[in-house]
Amino acid sequence: MTAGRSDNPTYARMQNMSGNLLPAPSSARDFPRKPPPPTGGFAQDGGLSGGADNLCLRTDLHLNRLFPRTSYIIHTMSAALGLYRLGQVDRQIDHIRARLDFIQKTLENDAEMKTAKAHYDNASQENLRALRGVKDAEAEATALQIKIEQVEASLYGGSVKNPKELQDLQKDAASLKKHLAALEERQIEAMLLAESADTELKHAKNNLDLVQAKLGDEHKKLFEEQGDLTKQIESLEQEREATLAPIESALLAIYESLRKQKRGVAVTEVEDGACASCGTTINAATQQNARSQKQLAHCPTCGRILFAN
Repeated sequence: MTAGRSDNPTYARMQNMSGNLLPAPSSARDFPRKPPPPTGGFAQDGGLSGGADNLCLRTDLHLNRLFPRTSYIIHTMSAALGLYRLGQVDRQIDHIRARLDFIQKTLENDAEMKTAKAHYDNASQENLRALRGVKDAEAEATALQIKIEQVEASLYGGSVKNPKELQDLQKDAASLKKHLAALEERQIEAMLLAESADTELKHAKNNLDLVQAKLGDEHKKLFEEQGDLTKQIESLEQEREATLAPIESALLAIYESLRKQKRGVAVTEVEDGACASCGTTINAATQQNARSQKQLAHCPTCGRILFAN
């Protein structure tokens, strides 16, 4: 290393897993045309053997500059596969969200449809709240009834002999029954409110159906598709959470960074010896790295993570 380069951040030194020191390039353009002669490719134990991994090593050096605290040697065989599956799920979610945005804009452009849909949505929410109110009132009344039965069992069961305690139990029972009567009134009110909310919901639904019929089958089909796609999104979000579980946070950070840079596609397949995203021919060494899944292999042109069966 020449004098003065140790003070230049462009030539900040980094140490690979075998202990060899290599200069970290300041940008992708600073990669040497011929990388330093490696002591070998990455072996399972993190050492180096063979010289077939030069291209992947150069890409990893650039990523190590961007994420200096992260090691890109993958110790789990499922790392690349996990990111690939995550990418598949994310692409489905992106596609559905784009379609939902289009449907939403189409439906919102009609003022009458917008009003009818808002009325229906509000009625649905009010109906749900009313039903929850009925259930809560029923649960509270049931719990209080059980407590009254317990107090009366103690009062009339003969286990309590002390007159003072018996008098206290009588007062408790009377107080609880008074509270129960109030709860039963609330329960009736909640049931009446739920009945009214259900009637309003049916009215809103009928009105929405009339508007949809007037606007034609196109909007009605879009509305139905919107509901189906929303359910698909919910299912895919759950699938995404399950897919995320085994992926290390450092790998996820790389993936998310590439997704932002590469129009939502961070992982791509190797098809017929080429990158499926940009068409660049992938040499045999990089294909082997992508296939073995012991380390992340990147396309030398577009930079996406490569996955090979």
